Amino acid sequence: MNRELYEKVLFSGIWGTCGPMEDQACQRLSKAVSRLLPFLDEDQPFYSLLTYAASAARQILELYSGMTEKPVTPKTEPVPLPAQWKAQAWEADGKLVLLMDFGFAGALVTRDPELYQTFYALHHCGHRPGIGATVDLSEESILGGDMRITEWQALALLDLLSSDSST
Repeated sequence: MNRELYEKVLFSGIWGTCGPMEDQACQRLSKAVSRLLPFLDEDQPFYSLLTYAASAARQILELYSGMTEKPVTPKTEPVPLPAQWKAQAWEADGKLVLLMDFGFAGALVTRDPELYQTFYALHHCGHRPGIGATVDLSEESILGGDMRITEWQALALLDLLSSDSST
């Protein structure tokens, strides 16, 4: 990454919330996973969310009832991931989720839009994607934590994803 981009993040005032670097990193991760996992040839796109650590992503999986770690089987075995990408497959009701550990950040990647929205709310203080800082007090509301990635971490992940030859 170039110095100008780091300065842009430094002076943006957006450091600990869902900002533009996080959006870019999520999009790039989704594209990379879709290329690395050719066995999942469904038409649905991948949805990614980033957390400040892999332990936070694991906590989200454990908060969502019914998610259990799934051993990678020949039917669902991905192509080898780059060395710095550590991934585990989790499953609930036939919905596959990848838990990824980048050392300095964690990620959840799924093709299920409803599952993604639930995970997003759990990681972003109960807010759904695109809703912002509105409060949902309905029975369907989710009490979530602040497990969001920082813009600095997102920038580092963008750097990692762009430096990897497979993305």
